[in-house]
Amino acid sequence: MRTSDICPTCSVFTNALCTLYNGAYLPTLEINTLESLETALIKIEAYTTTLAAQVGDYSEWAAYTGTKVGNDLITVFGDTTTITINEALNTVVSTGQVAAPSYKLDLAAAYTVAQGEIAWNADEETIDIGLNGAVLQAGQEVHFHVRNSSGVQIDNGKPVMSTGTIGGSGRITIDLMNNDGTTESHYFLGIATEDITDGTDGKVTQFGKIRGIQTNGANYGETWIDGDLLYLNPNVVGALTNVRPTTGSLIVPVAIVINSHASNGTLFIRVTIQDPPRLVEYTVATLPVTATQGDTAYVTDATAPTYLGALTGGGAIVCPVFYNGSAWVSA
Repeated sequence: MRTSDICPTCSVFTNALCTLYNGAYLPTLEINTLESLETALIKIEAYTTTLAAQVGDYSEWAAYTGTKVGNDLITVFGDTTTITINEALNTVVSTGQVAAPSYKLDLAAAYTVAQGEIAWNADEETIDIGLNGAVLQAGQEVHFHVRNSSGVQIDNGKPVMSTGTIGGSGRITIDLMNNDGTTESHYFLGIATEDITDGTDGKVTQFGKIRGIQTNGANYGETWIDGDLLYLNPNVVGALTNVRPTTGSLIVPVAIVINSHASNGTLFIRVTIQDPPRLVEYTVATLPVTATQGDTAYVTDATAPTYLGALTGGGAIVCPVFYNGSAWVSA
């Protein structure tokens, strides 16, 4: 008779060595008492080969020992690698290096990863990697590890800019992005992907999805719908807008509204840096004689310029100019 306390292969007590193959007790192996010794040994070999393939590639199976403590099956390979399999929590923890040609993740687990964990994300069809305060979808997102030095908390979903670095720590310091025309666009990093308390580290998304935030625009007095293109807001520091900015501020497309929602929406972030064209300064007398139609510049000494009119120097008016193919005219 087989019981949970007796090895089915040799009828010795749990945790003893199985006398048939000089290895650890095999708790789930089915051996019929009427089967031959040859059949029993074939089943043992198949069982141990399958178990080895599931937890790693171990050439020295004789080094394996196992104990059962509560819900934990603790297995030891050699002197340094211990694997604990928790049946109730469906987890495997290794205290050493586990090598195998490949590892198969449960494609239907729908598991929420914590820091240091990985799991398959069936919705995004990639691996979730648990970070400290955020989750990275492998191959589909780019994060920056940053330090909030703004003096206030930076909330999840807010656009941020670089303000400097912290030497040997490797951290970029950040503040809320200002799009009033005084900050150059290449300082813009991306969107905070978690709440970052002042003086602490956090993650900023430069490419990929941000979830679980307000995406209907109501917090900015706007109405956003699925598919809207969002820009840096020129009127509110650290804000987005679905209204394309006009001249005088940076026109930086930042995100697409994937799912418009009052509290649990999704944005797809794709930072696009667009520095506005910078005109070269001249006086009317020093404008290039050789120019190409459509060239632009600005002068600092125009006198009473009129739109598309001929230029006269010696004044004090700053105005843009362009070359019409035969002469420089005011723009």
